[in-house]
Amino acid sequence: GGNWTFTLTQTGLAPGTNYTYNLTVRDLAGNINTTETRNITGNTQSGFVSVTNTPSVPNDLDPNIVVNISVNISDIDSNFDSAVLQWQNSTTTSWNNVTMNNLTSKTGIYTLINASFTLPSYETNITYRIWTNDTQSATNYSANYTLQSFWDCTWLATSDLGATAGW
Repeated sequence: GGNWTFTLTQTGLAPGTNYTYNLTVRDLAGNINTTETRNITGNTQSGFVSVTNTPSVPNDLDPNIVVNISVNISDIDSNFDSAVLQWQNSTTTSWNNVTMNNLTSKTGIYTLINASFTLPSYETNITYRIWTNDTQSATNYSANYTLQSFWDCTWLATSDLGATAGW
């Protein structure tokens, strides 16, 4: 007697492929019971084709500058749902979250998304990453990317200015 729990983990499901299953049990007295047929679909998390930031040149990344992050997401199941840009400065452990804008249809394999944030008003390193979610709740994080936000002294002179000083 008693209750039984049966757990089966099936690996190797192909993304986008539909599977059906049911369970049939027989007890020692010969009684048989079969569940209804259920359907599941294999799913994978979104991948990252490219992640870029603008401006991208270190000399242009100064405090208080707006940085635009553009991402090309690949979801072979065509079920991408949402993404969040997460960023933090080098002195904190908490992430700031910015909802990313979908620039293309959510039904395709490739989805272009973007978001912007303003660098802090002080010099620091900024780390950012992208979190994605699909309609089947498969989530993924991109790699971490680091921006160096420092005041710099870079000038391009097209003629001789004589003696020049900077800080």
